[in-house]
Amino acid sequence: MMRQPDSLIDLSHLDRLRQVEAWDEYTWRESETTDRESALHDDTPFRSAAWKLKDIVLTETSFPVATVLRMNTHIRRARDDYLRLRIFTSGGGSALVDGSDVRFTPGDVSFMKGSAQIQMTASGRGIVGLYIPYDTIGLDPTRLPSHFALSGEAGAGRLISSALTSTLADMPGTRPNEMPALAAGIIGMLRGVLALTRPDDLARGSFQVLRWHAVKTYIDDHLDDLDLDVVRLCKVFNMSRSSLYRMFKPFGGLQVYLHSQRLDRCLDDLVISAPDRGSVRRVAERWGYFNPPHFYRRFRSRFGFSPSDAVEIDANLEQAILPSANESPTLDSASVLDCMAIVDSTTADSN
Repeated sequence: MMRQPDSLIDLSHLDRLRQVEAWDEYTWRESETTDRESALHDDTPFRSAAWKLKDIVLTETSFPVATVLRMNTHIRRARDDYLRLRIFTSGGGSALVDGSDVRFTPGDVSFMKGSAQIQMTASGRGIVGLYIPYDTIGLDPTRLPSHFALSGEAGAGRLISSALTSTLADMPGTRPNEMPALAAGIIGMLRGVLALTRPDDLARGSFQVLRWHAVKTYIDDHLDDLDLDVVRLCKVFNMSRSSLYRMFKPFGGLQVYLHSQRLDRCLDDLVISAPDRGSVRRVAERWGYFNPPHFYRRFRSRFGFSPSDAVEIDANLEQAILPSANESPTLDSASVLDCMAIVDSTTADSN
């Protein structure tokens, strides 16, 4: 089954003048082309394909040498609450982005704020693009420069470029029910990489370290997805099974890592659960443990006490926390030791 783009423009069947005019009509909300003479004499095709994946839009575009303007009039017509990502796979150019000189080099990953004014002269014979809302990847636009770029040779640039180009290559054969997982993968990958919000840190980071950070962030965001597995992670991050297995070897393997993280989430939920009948079962099933004896063994092996003991921790802590009317609750070391002793004693009794 071939999946068609959600938005496709291919003007190769038109004469050159009509191609230029049609392209202007297509892009008028975002920008406008001012150097028509150059565009008329360049044989690069006008083409844009866009796939909407949940909250993000992934694009593949080509256009001839042109001067492109994106000014306040365009910004007011379109949304500006997103980050624009561009990778020139060929071509390139230069621009003024909010008054700062910027160069677009093939292979580099460029980020521009949706609110940035741009005057760009470029040839886009192959551009991979991404529009992604700031809140989707947890970024505060007030802390970002109007433009920053990552070298395609650096770890972060290689990781982002590899993930997006492989996703584009897979799009024609992707089924609609697979689209949310692809979107989540791109979002998780970018959140993991851009968590290092200083561009200098991103540029210095090694490919392996940044990919590990991105994979870990993705896993943390999807621990409640019980279908999360090796196949999904390899597809999202364009990795081989052997690379993924090596990444998690220090943790005892991927499955061991997933179990440890899910058990940690179980503990977090249990200590804030009301000590009523069925609370342990509800928490266990929320994180994928449907066999109670199996869950109890795993939980005790990791923490040294039972899930039922964990439910009692919060009640004992409440007795130890005595906030005044105008102060936030505090916990002293003696109270912590008392609670630990209670857990230890109940664990010993149950043995």
